Amino acid sequence: MNPAGDITGGCGRSKGAHPIESQHLHLKNAKEMLAGSQEVKEQTANMNTVSMEIIDEMGDIADGAEQITVPVHTVNDLSIKNKDRIESLIKEAAKFNVN
Repeated sequence: MNPAGDITGGCGRSKGAHPIESQHLHLKNAKEMLAGSQEVKEQTANMNTVSMEIIDEMGDIADGAEQITVPVHTVNDLSIKNKDRIESLIKEAAKFNVN
């Protein structure tokens, strides 16, 4: 028995196993690993696609926020100007004596 407690000699087969059987087992394992690797590759590509879509959508959201922000600033500026003009009008109107 090796230090890992494995009696197979560390190669996944018992010491008395036939070499052809061992090769078939290795081939099967290699095919499974290849299939798993291909699946990981596909999922990575899918993740990349989804990430790019999210980035595009975030750009659209940022553009929409800019389209909202500009008019809000314009309204705020007009409100300040209107307030100043109203105060000025009140001062001018106060100069007239209405008795």
